[in-house]
Amino acid sequence: MIQAITKDKKLMKSIEELRAAMIESSRKKGIKNMDTVRLSQELDKLILTYQQRQ
Repeated sequence: MIQAITKDKKLMKSIEELRAAMIESSRKKGIKNMDTVRLSQELDKLILTYQQRQ
């Protein structure tokens, strides 16, 4: 149980960091930039993984 909580915390931290990187990329490069799109797709995958664990 504790391992699951630790994994969830690590996943949430990764989601927060990736979200911040995506927002920064969108501000600097625009929302249609491939780097921003790639970050968004990675973020979607992490969020889906988190939701499936709940």
